[in-house]
Amino acid sequence: GAKLSVSARPMNGAGVVAVFHKVAGEAVQAEDIAYSPFWEHLSARMAQEVKNPMVAINTFAQLLPRKYDSKDFRETFSRVVQQEVGRINTVVETLFQFARNPRLSLQRCKVNETVQNVLKSFEDELEAHAIQLQTEWDPKLQDADLDPIFFSQAVHNVVQNSIEAMPAGGKLKVDTHTENNGAEIRITDTGSGVSEKDASRIFMPFYSTKEHGMGLGLTIANRILRQHRGALDFGNAEEGGACFTIRLPVAQEEAEAPSHQP
Repeated sequence: GAKLSVSARPMNGAGVVAVFHKVAGEAVQAEDIAYSPFWEHLSARMAQEVKNPMVAINTFAQLLPRKYDSKDFRETFSRVVQQEVGRINTVVETLFQFARNPRLSLQRCKVNETVQNVLKSFEDELEAHAIQLQTEWDPKLQDADLDPIFFSQAVHNVVQNSIEAMPAGGKLKVDTHTENNGAEIRITDTGSGVSEKDASRIFMPFYSTKEHGMGLGLTIANRILRQHRGALDFGNAEEGGACFTIRLPVAQEEAEAPSHQP
């Protein structure tokens, strides 16, 4: 039978709360935890993302004693080291984002305006990658109760994923509309799409088909949207590429307010 552990805590003199936990057996810990696919993906991503910049730093460090007198080398050394340390820091920051459970601070927000602000931060990147942005905004879209920082991060992660799927350029389409008394945001790209095999794992932590990255962007976005009582869905677009749909409940008062006919 299963082993249980119990912990008890007094409730301000009003009784005691007892919590029972199922204890994993030794065999389960060894096989299912230590050698699970989760840890395989994590170790592979960590090794790849940290090793590459460390190789570059180590190479320049070895050359430094012989080429220190070269001003060009010192300038290149400084630039490369800062760049590669920045890459390692990005890995660490991404892991922190994944590890923490964000506490939302909700406020009434205009969905269209919030998404538009996220897209503004990508203007230079879209131009650099020859990606055409096409937008369509539902003017009647109702406001939603959002944490503007975390919600913007979720949208940012989805857009970033679509941009990375179009290294040779393409088209990014973002549109909003009202569906089932809620707000929907569709983000569609003209990349290569996702295979049926990869589609079932697309929100899995540390899973990625890309050469670089920790494979956490969509995982974090999915978790943030669930905390907003929303959802992030995925499908391949008819014209090719991928289509991500963000679904959100609109502000409660507005959703329940009776409509006024002119």
